[in-house]
Amino acid sequence: MNLNYKDYLELIGALVTSIGGASVVIIAISKWFGDFLAKTLFEKYRTTKEIELEGLKVSYQTELENTKANLEKAKLSYLRYSEGQYKLYNELWKVLLYTKNQADVLWERASKERIPAFSEQIRNAKNAINDNMLLIEEEHYENLMKLINQFEQFQFGKKKLVDMSLRTEDNSPLGISEFDVNQVIQSNK
Repeated sequence: MNLNYKDYLELIGALVTSIGGASVVIIAISKWFGDFLAKTLFEKYRTTKEIELEGLKVSYQTELENTKANLEKAKLSYLRYSEGQYKLYNELWKVLLYTKNQADVLWERASKERIPAFSEQIRNAKNAINDNMLLIEEEHYENLMKLINQFEQFQFGKKKLVDMSLRTEDNSPLGISEFDVNQVIQSNK
């Protein structure tokens, strides 16, 4: 069997044709299988990610609802506190105004009979402030206590002035001069 050049070419051509036809079939099957596998994996990945995304949505929605509920509670608490504080400040204003009026009466004419009513009013004001300390701002509390201390000093000065005037009326030999009386009056201002 003698093969010539032409026979070799036909043999190579037949070989390439047979391999080429099979490779086209193999490539087509590979492409189809690759597409099928890619679609399946993509669907599985997409389904997994959708489930994760849905879980995140639910957790964020729950967190948002909890935050809204906490915010609403804080808002209601603040409103109750503000309303209570507003009512308290109105009541304190009335007590302090009455205390001021009592001080004005005592200022106009200091007498032994007027001092107990003023003392009682100072005590009422102090009790009202201390009883409601939780609703009073710290700075306001400090200022109110300074005011009460000033009223108490005023009361002390008026008591001293009344005592001095009573001693002078009794002609007690205490040696109280007009200068001493003026000194007490000045400290009451």
